Amino acid sequence: MLQKPRNPYIRRHTSLTEKAKILNEYNMRLHAGWSKNSGMVKVYTLELGGESSRAILSAYGIMKNEVERKNDMLEPKYSPNCKEPNKPDSRFCVKEGCGHPLTFEVVKEMQEREQQKTEVEEMKAKVDEIYRTLFQQGIINKE
Repeated sequence: MLQKPRNPYIRRHTSLTEKAKILNEYNMRLHAGWSKNSGMVKVYTLELGGESSRAILSAYGIMKNEVERKNDMLEPKYSPNCKEPNKPDSRFCVKEGCGHPLTFEVVKEMQEREQQKTEVEEMKAKVDEIYRTLFQQGIINKE
């Protein structure tokens, strides 16, 4: 990245490309200083895709927009088992006797750990069997 040439045009283009994702056409024209008849807005908005689809999904409540996602981060997580409210960053229910995982990611992580434990136990059993066989054949001592 440091080897690439830098000039004001690249910086302006990159900045306007990022802002095109969040500004509407009118505000883009004001910010960039383009006239009402300028076709430059199309240059920056053509490479973007799906904004209208996201807006429609958000309007129907199917997909959350950025503000709603930020607000969700502050809401408590409720245990699916006992409905106890927990801190937003909690992984397990804090209610005594429940301890239920609060997210699917935690459940998946627990399953992966259990799978790893099972694999390790199977490997230990195989190693023990190999040692027993080698000991019975007199290849190794019991030490």
